[in-house]
Amino acid sequence: MWWRILVEVVLGLIVLGWGHGFWSVVKSRSWVVRILHNEAKLTEIIQAVGAESFARESGKLKPVWGSWLQNIDVNSKIHFKAQNKGRRMFLIGVIISTAISFFVLGWIYACINVAFFLLTVIFPMSESVKNQDMGIIYSTLLNLHAWYRDDQKNSMQECPKSLAKAFSVVSAASTHA
Repeated sequence: MWWRILVEVVLGLIVLGWGHGFWSVVKSRSWVVRILHNEAKLTEIIQAVGAESFARESGKLKPVWGSWLQNIDVNSKIHFKAQNKGRRMFLIGVIISTAISFFVLGWIYACINVAFFLLTVIFPMSESVKNQDMGIIYSTLLNLHAWYRDDQKNSMQECPKSLAKAFSVVSAASTHA
């Protein structure tokens, strides 16, 4: 009997870890959107790098996908597609662990693993996922800044509403750099 508890503790810990990874990735997209709509956070990011350094770095960019907006769009799609693959792997791990628990230990233990998985939704988003997301946020800011630098008039008119706050932050950074 004691071995069942030991196996379930191990499987439960595995499910907690994989579940936390799964839910962190699920929360990722909305976290990125929240940051891109938060002018104070975006300003903080640019200040942490330094306005001059930020401007120099954006000056090295080219619209490799055809336009600055396409750069942002393609980079975002690539980023979130890669995260979705990770999310699926976490879910497969949870399913395998729960199946092992069901077939080796019984349905009660499998239900405990499902409860562990659902419990992890309340955990805060993992810092590693936030760090990955900061890459796409920073890339978006750089592309917006380069777009503003290259074509101030049209970039202001063509910038989508979803990026309006980020655009206002980088355009303000352009005047201070």
